[in-house]
Amino acid sequence: MSPHIFAVAQRAYWGMLAQRQDQAIVALGRSNTGKTTACQNILEYLVATAGSVDNRVKVEKIQAMFTVLRAFGTVSAGPNRASTRFSMVLALDFSASGHVTAAHLQTMLLERARVAQQPEGEGTFNVFSQMLAGLGLDQR
Repeated sequence: MSPHIFAVAQRAYWGMLAQRQDQAIVALGRSNTGKTTACQNILEYLVATAGSVDNRVKVEKIQAMFTVLRAFGTVSAGPNRASTRFSMVLALDFSASGHVTAAHLQTMLLERARVAQQPEGEGTFNVFSQMLAGLGLDQR
């Protein structure tokens, strides 16, 4: 049985502290298997566990970041209402004492063609539906 995602995060965190070496967690898998959610859970766990220098990096900020990422980078595709259509690299910087000092996000490989033309039966990026939901029928 695979380890819980928090156990993976904890092992990387303790490895970083004990060995004083950078650690990496890579989320790979088939479509609709929860990779984006797993990444969010890892970040939230590490920030909550390690704490943050001067409270600069907070769980609430991580959650807000993923809300924006999901709006602009996910689509409704088949049974998945939030299928991620980009790749990302997330990095946390830690102090010597193991506290989070900064978070970095790099997005890449956005499926830009979907803005103008979507595969049949699938939607465009969810942010467009969210914007339209806030308009009255006369404004759509």
